[in-house]
Amino acid sequence: MAVLSQKYFKILCSSLLVWAVFGLSELSAQTGAELDAMYTKARNAAFAGDRATSLTILDELIAAKSDHFDGRLLKARVLSWDKQFEKASLECQSLNSEFPEAKPVFTLWSTIERWSGQPEIAKAVCMRGLSKFPGDRELILELSKAKSDFSEYEEAIELNDSSINKYNDALPEQKSKIAVLMQIDSIDDAHKILDSLIVLNPDDKELRVTRSKLKSKISQYDPALVELDTVFDMDSSFLPAHHLRTNLFLWKSDNDTAIWSAQEGLSLYHDDVPLQLMMAKAFLRLDSFPPCDSLVNEIITRDSLNYDAWSVGLNSQLAQQNYDSVLSATDKLEPEYPADPEFKKLRVLSFAGKKKYKKAIEELAASEEDADSLDVAGKVMYTKFHYWDSQTNKAMKLSERFIEQHPEEADLYYTKAIIHQSWYEKKKALATLDTAIALDTANTDLLDLRKDIEENMLLNYVAAYVGYDAFFNNINDAYGLTRVTAEYFRKIRRHSAIARLSFADRFGKQGIQFELDGYAVINDLFYVYLNGGISNEFLFPKYRWSVEPFVNLPLNFEASIGIRYMGYTGTNVTIYTGSIGNYPGNWWFSIRPFISSGDNGIAQSYVFRARRFFLSRFTFLELSLGGGANPDNSYLDQVYKQLYDSRSYNAGLTYQQSLSKHFYIKAWVLYEHYSPKQIPDFQILSLNGGLWWRF
Repeated sequence: MAVLSQKYFKILCSSLLVWAVFGLSELSAQTGAELDAMYTKARNAAFAGDRATSLTILDELIAAKSDHFDGRLLKARVLSWDKQFEKASLECQSLNSEFPEAKPVFTLWSTIERWSGQPEIAKAVCMRGLSKFPGDRELILELSKAKSDFSEYEEAIELNDSSINKYNDALPEQKSKIAVLMQIDSIDDAHKILDSLIVLNPDDKELRVTRSKLKSKISQYDPALVELDTVFDMDSSFLPAHHLRTNLFLWKSDNDTAIWSAQEGLSLYHDDVPLQLMMAKAFLRLDSFPPCDSLVNEIITRDSLNYDAWSVGLNSQLAQQNYDSVLSATDKLEPEYPADPEFKKLRVLSFAGKKKYKKAIEELAASEEDADSLDVAGKVMYTKFHYWDSQTNKAMKLSERFIEQHPEEADLYYTKAIIHQSWYEKKKALATLDTAIALDTANTDLLDLRKDIEENMLLNYVAAYVGYDAFFNNINDAYGLTRVTAEYFRKIRRHSAIARLSFADRFGKQGIQFELDGYAVINDLFYVYLNGGISNEFLFPKYRWSVEPFVNLPLNFEASIGIRYMGYTGTNVTIYTGSIGNYPGNWWFSIRPFISSGDNGIAQSYVFRARRFFLSRFTFLELSLGGGANPDNSYLDQVYKQLYDSRSYNAGLTYQQSLSKHFYIKAWVLYEHYSPKQIPDFQILSLNGGLWWRF
């Protein structure tokens, strides 16, 4: 009985063992099938563009089986597609440590390093792989691409040629060689190879897209589009063709058609980022900011660090003058894209847009020595910012310095010509432009500036004005004053001078006064107004003079302080004055006090002016308001010196308009109300008009 029980016990144990082994085998097979299904699902999601889902599935797969080679290799690939190059590279390094004999790791690892802008590392990875797999075709092809990215073009071509000579079907190497030839602008050689390959492979869509791209490199946009039409006839869903066609329309500046092309591609590939970006660029060029911003925000929502999306979006914000938004965004992006030149340029332009030119200069280059390392566009901006900051002398020195460094760059001459124009150095401005135009005959900016200087930079004018002052309320009509004034203006470099002869008639007697005005520019910050005059001692001061320095201040402000002296027979008048003015856009505002002392103490008055400029600084409408005890009316002679003790207020309106290229008309009216101590109140209505000719 005991023997029998022992026998049955052995049979039972054997059965349980067999069952356990069989069960574990079934479980293992089931787990392997599930992992394969997960891998397939992750792969499909990745190729459909849903990288986030793919990575989530792959993480679950790797958590279940940490040594799943295909899953980890796919994860590295998907990370690189998602531009997470650092993580992808680390995954490849880990795989290489665990699977040192796995050749696919080397090729993928090298590709990732190339895509991340590390061609030297990519070369090293390829050489490491070739040490294990000498002469491997895939690694040699990858090495040629890395060398090309590292600007070792001749060596890249030699590697491609070695495979082309070795293998009968070397189409991948031929395509790689064509890419190198296009990089070094060997257009004819690339074209010959492409034509021969397309004859042999007429259905190869990639070759035809490459030939279209080659035509676009030499601006043959219409033939390039015809080539793409052939591709679309073969396969209307070929994504690279959609990309290139949309880009071609952008390169042609046909932005409306570019939008249509992008929409066609997006109808097939709804979330394709390159097409969305190209459409956003087209909207930006058309100043259609809402759809541009909407597309950019959609991309950034999915990929918060997409560089190209941020670039387009911030350019849109800059165009909309949302300067603070640009500055805030670039501050946040700095840790991810340190010292990025595009974002730096956007910051600089934003500070310039806010008219913080000194800050823009600091952002662009810390010193003139740093500015020497800028590209030509940066040097042009650096010079212009000094010019816009009223540092015209320094701007001129910078333009001359940069022209010595880049004598063939027309844009640098353009900036120098603008500075000459601001100094009214017409001949020098035109000579500078002629040099630039010889370098770039098709540059419309140069041609337009030259035309503007020829037509509008006129250094002389002569003018004649007539005025009549009518007195009202208890003042004899004979007190009315008639004036005729003739002027000659001359611009001398940055300075200017005015000679003025005035004739006045009152009481049947005539007064004549000759004056000289001068505006002497000391430097970019200071200039001085000077005046001197003499007369025949009737209706005008016997002699007069004025001195008033002006200073340019930040934020478009200007201030002055000066003295005016008028000498009459038996009495002299000294007036202290000054001004504070500002130029916000097309406006000019100014307030000016007049202070003088007399027998009755200190007298003062104030004048406020507001001027609105229209098409140019020569066409404007001005309103003036004044009041106080010392009106600045030089024509009131000593007979009315009691007006010095009067109270008064006045209001005036002036309008100036161009009649033609050379002729301008000016008219102004001034109403003044006086309240003298010695006589009843009276009013003066001053009517004036004139014509002046610039030449």
